[in-house]
Amino acid sequence: MSLVSIIIPVYNAEKYIRRCLDSILRQAFQDFEVIIVNDGSTDKSLEICLEYQSSKVRIITQKNGGPSSARNRGILEARGEYIRFVDADDYILENSTQLMVEKMEEKDSDILIAGIRCIVLGTGDERLKDICMPKKQMNKKQFWREVSAYFRDWFIHYTPNKMYKTQILRDKNILFDETICNSEDLLFNIQYCAECEKFIIIEDIVYAYEKSNDMSISSVFREDAFLIQDYAYAEVRKVIQKQGVYLGENRDRFETAYADIAFKTLYNICLNNTITRKKRNQLMKSILKNEHMLEAAHYWSNQGIVIKVLKKAVIKKKIFILKLLIWSLKVNDGIRRKLVKGK
Repeated sequence: MSLVSIIIPVYNAEKYIRRCLDSILRQAFQDFEVIIVNDGSTDKSLEICLEYQSSKVRIITQKNGGPSSARNRGILEARGEYIRFVDADDYILENSTQLMVEKMEEKDSDILIAGIRCIVLGTGDERLKDICMPKKQMNKKQFWREVSAYFRDWFIHYTPNKMYKTQILRDKNILFDETICNSEDLLFNIQYCAECEKFIIIEDIVYAYEKSNDMSISSVFREDAFLIQDYAYAEVRKVIQKQGVYLGENRDRFETAYADIAFKTLYNICLNNTITRKKRNQLMKSILKNEHMLEAAHYWSNQGIVIKVLKKAVIKKKIFILKLLIWSLKVNDGIRRKLVKGK
């Protein structure tokens, strides 16, 4: 079997890094190397990682540049034929790397996409959500014909549930965009898929990650969050258009995904208490003026009165109504959590 390079960007992950590394090292499959890129950690992450350093585990330390910078460093340092990305606060499932390599080599695929497990953490309502698609082998034409289907549940966005060929990454100079901090995984995957000829999807769950039970797209508020998302999706849109499949269902699903991301940004801005009301209104208005946002709002499904009113508020740029809707969603979510906790 071919050597796999497992790349882990690490930044202040002292609480989780042992679990992550243990999940990788306890696999029966051993034809891999681990490349830990310590991205300027200021806690005990590096100290813990050094305990694992061996002929299989390499540690590279750099100044803090963000996860994209760390992953790119890992790509450049990789010795394996295949690359797999793992985040320091997550973990892989037992023998998943071997399974991925076997399936990838079986059909000489350029990319493998597997299932991923989301562990939703909340106030008493922790639950598992397995995100996967039916197993399938596809050529380039078949993949792009239905690419929008993989935007469901952010399936195409993730990197840890995929295996890549190192040679394609290097030959085509595909790296993570270090200028953005949201949707960089999506852009990377779409750019990589544009260079692939053979695709394989398996239903097996290979990776697990945890997230909080809210609508936040980031634990750190950024005023430029929408601009970053808009840029990333614009670049993805260009790739889809270049493939000649930005039409019909593909276009509708893609723009719906874009609208969802934009709404989550509006949601975060509206409920953020670290900025003034004036600044909050300015940011929300700037989003509602964006031509892509206005176009995307038309793609929202008519799922009841709330969505209809939401769509109208966005199109008509009604900030007050939009705020009321967002606060209503927040209150209803709080009530739902309390009910679940009380059962």
